[in-house]
Amino acid sequence: MKRIRYIVLSAVIFAGGLAFGPASAALPSALPPFAADLDEGTIDRVDIKAGEIIIGDTYFVLAFSVRVYAFNGAPVSVKLLKKGMDIGYSTAQDASGQSAVANIVILSGN
Repeated sequence: MKRIRYIVLSAVIFAGGLAFGPASAALPSALPPFAADLDEGTIDRVDIKAGEIIIGDTYFVLAFSVRVYAFNGAPVSVKLLKKGMDIGYSTAQDASGQSAVANIVILSGN
């Protein structure tokens, strides 16, 4: 799985430095602190009611308190997640020891 650290950094530099002037004025809110270290993948299947998601052929449960963000860092509804979306995500161990997706950033272009 690819890391999106440099993609996010490049996007922030481009958006802030080239397109809109100083970086502090470019984005209304910063990306969440965990965004630099997310894994990247494509949603193969998602079932919000069952709390399941398959990312790049890997099955995960969704954490009970999964947080979903737009690329600009704004929180959005988990209901926006759809098959075929490119996302950044982080996982944490749930109470049963399963790897659960805890944070998702919908990458731009989706």
